[in-house]
Amino acid sequence: MIKYPQYWNLIGLKYNKAIFIETLKSVLADIPCENLSYSGGLDSSLLLYFMLELRKEVKTFTVACHEDHPDIKYSMLCINQLKNKFHKQIDSDWIILKNTGIGDDLVSAFYKNLYTTKGVRSIIAGDGIDEFMCGYYKHQGNNKEKVYYNLMWKLQKEQLLPLDKNSHEVEIYLPYLDNRMLSLYAGIPLTAQIDSRNRKKILLSLAKGKLPKEIIERRKYGFCTGI
Repeated sequence: MIKYPQYWNLIGLKYNKAIFIETLKSVLADIPCENLSYSGGLDSSLLLYFMLELRKEVKTFTVACHEDHPDIKYSMLCINQLKNKFHKQIDSDWIILKNTGIGDDLVSAFYKNLYTTKGVRSIIAGDGIDEFMCGYYKHQGNNKEKVYYNLMWKLQKEQLLPLDKNSHEVEIYLPYLDNRMLSLYAGIPLTAQIDSRNRKKILLSLAKGKLPKEIIERRKYGFCTGI
């Protein structure tokens, strides 16, 4: 029998919705954390949905630059619906960070705030899925394969290394980048992930019937950008 790697049975599979869901839930079940960095977008809302299937309680933290930011609006919408669906506790915290800059400065301020004022020591985040599930508008242009790999090759330098630095003492868990998930992404052709009208087709199909329509159809924004 095969002893190593442990999850060899996920290697080389064609995409299967049921296997994808069960693998993501298995990854989340292995993470000893009930906190979620939550933007009210598709990626983090799916994480919230499946975390609620596994846990009695989830604590979400949504960061915004002002009280009327779309992230707060959509987060409240989805949280209220999932509360009614699962009848479980969701502790929601809206963190307003004004005049903290953009990009890395804002990420740094967010995690400092979590650690010093909220007492958060670890948190789950949805980083990385856009690169592997064709989540950027650039993915819908020409030369799709070239764009896909160029964005994936930038993930380490432009997102993961800065996140590692700017999260300070807070421990970050990235379930979408677990090796089990990466094995499944490898079996999904680009034609199944994106077309001229839709990005992240796989995640959209998972979200239907689970998340509010407004979340599924929401336009993508950068981290804490304006309306």
